Amino acid sequence: MTTQTTLQQELDQAFANWTKAAQQFGSEQYNLVPFEGSWTPGQIVQHLTQANGGFADMLYGETKQTERPADQHVGLLKDIMLNFDAKMEAPDFVHPEMKDYEKEPHLAKIKAINATLTKAIADLDLSATCLGFELPGIGYVTRLEALHFVMLHTIRHTSQLNKAYQQLAN
Repeated sequence: MTTQTTLQQELDQAFANWTKAAQQFGSEQYNLVPFEGSWTPGQIVQHLTQANGGFADMLYGETKQTERPADQHVGLLKDIMLNFDAKMEAPDFVHPEMKDYEKEPHLAKIKAINATLTKAIADLDLSATCLGFELPGIGYVTRLEALHFVMLHTIRHTSQLNKAYQQLAN
């Protein structure tokens, strides 16, 4: 099982890469559609801040004792989230509006979410099962699995941001 230190380091790296990917866009590029069927970079970051912020809140919500290995779904989450060939649909509640977004407020939100997650890793029992939300196809997840989801989801969309940048830079 992942140690708290390793998890924190991996999460910090994912958030640093996300921040770097978001920062590379000029303010005009931030709201351009890089290719048909894609979100704008601003929408990608908005989606991530909505989803990751929701998971941060969930970690502090109602839990119960877990009756299975706390990391049981981590491998499955990796298989799903790191399959960059698979196209996924975001649930409506984390589907970003089609509007212009400002990069600086997004960067501040990234920093705030990372701080909340860092505190959760240090302070909470990561083996507890969160009861605030069920992942489609998986069900309720432990705090440890939720943190892995946030990290993997961030890696997935950071890759999407980098591809969008390459497209818009040409």
